[in-house]
Amino acid sequence: MRLQTKSNFIISFQKYLYLIFVVFCVSYISTLQYRPYSFSYIVKIIPILALSLIPLLNISGNKGKFIFTGLIFSALGDLLLAMEGNKFLIFGLGAFGFALLMYILAFLRNVVLRRKRSILLFVFIIYGLAIGYLITPNLGKMLIPVLIYLSLLIFLGISSVIGKDNNFLLIPGALLFMISDSIIGINSFLIKIPNSSFWIMLTYFQAQFLIVLGSSIKKNNN
Repeated sequence: MRLQTKSNFIISFQKYLYLIFVVFCVSYISTLQYRPYSFSYIVKIIPILALSLIPLLNISGNKGKFIFTGLIFSALGDLLLAMEGNKFLIFGLGAFGFALLMYILAFLRNVVLRRKRSILLFVFIIYGLAIGYLITPNLGKMLIPVLIYLSLLIFLGISSVIGKDNNFLLIPGALLFMISDSIIGINSFLIKIPNSSFWIMLTYFQAQFLIVLGSSIKKNNN
């Protein structure tokens, strides 16, 4: 009886966390045009902090800890990138790079390549290399940090494909993460993209959601 009550509490609490995630995602995206406003960075990180509790409740072992840590460092990266000017750009990039590393460690469990998913490896690799080719000439002193980060993005996609126990939702999650960051890269180093902030945040929030949801779902043989 006590275990059933605890299980029901966890399920209900997770529903509230997902609700908080959705409410604050919509709030932040719908107020992008009014930035900077007081505590906008808090509105931005609340969805990620809400998601970060779900792996602790729902994902056992090191996998849950890796996903949790990745989300916490994502929130830290969001805070650093929200600081005035570009003083903390390299630190924000580092925080997100560490978050990607945590996700990769979570995804790389019982590695196997299924034939049905093999084509997806080339999608991640070709897409990543294409973005690198486009922005590399304009990176300047950010060349090495950005290329390292881009390599982590590509490997995030690869690891989402080759982890035997990975739910299929992790693949679009990794792809959306790559799309979000590639929009940032193109907008920062190549050409200005109309409504870039909207597309960046829309794909970013969806990516984090799919990573948490896909990691929470038990083994899928698709």
